[in-house]
Amino acid sequence: MRAFVLAVLILMVAAAVATLALRPSRTPVPPPQAPTGRLSAAPTSAQMQPESQGQVFLVDTRANLLAPVGVALPKESGSKAEAVLRALLTTKPPEGMVSGIPKGTRLLAVEREGDTAIVNLSREFADGLPAGSNAAYLTVMQVVSTLTYVEGVRKVAFEIEGKKVRALGQVDVRQPLERDNSVLEHQGK
Repeated sequence: MRAFVLAVLILMVAAAVATLALRPSRTPVPPPQAPTGRLSAAPTSAQMQPESQGQVFLVDTRANLLAPVGVALPKESGSKAEAVLRALLTTKPPEGMVSGIPKGTRLLAVEREGDTAIVNLSREFADGLPAGSNAAYLTVMQVVSTLTYVEGVRKVAFEIEGKKVRALGQVDVRQPLERDNSVLEHQGK
């Protein structure tokens, strides 16, 4: 009986060895190769990864109020205030929304003095404001609302081409402006 058990055990080991020997071998996967060639020092817009999210305010055409739109802010944007304003100037409005920001408007600078952001815009902003006091007011409030959702900013002062201005359209901007919640479709910070 002992011989029989030993013979069965030997047959089982032989079968296991034969199974392993006849199995197809796996081809090892080569390790990833380091990129070759020259890499660009400056990332392209497709290579830039968003650092954070921000929001800009656009005009909801159904309600004629400002509504927030989420935007990705690239790492290479400077301050968050500068990043969201650049996004406001370049974001393509989704369906049902428009921007009153005049075409060609450029952001020249954004500075902070305490809780006030001082925005320096190109002449195109002042010259191209929409006609009518309500449309001009909503456009100015697009900038104010966008900036006052940046942490630490409560008020916005305007400059055009580096000079303080008294009015933008029919909107008095001699003093820094605060967010006007009455023109916001979605309130709260």
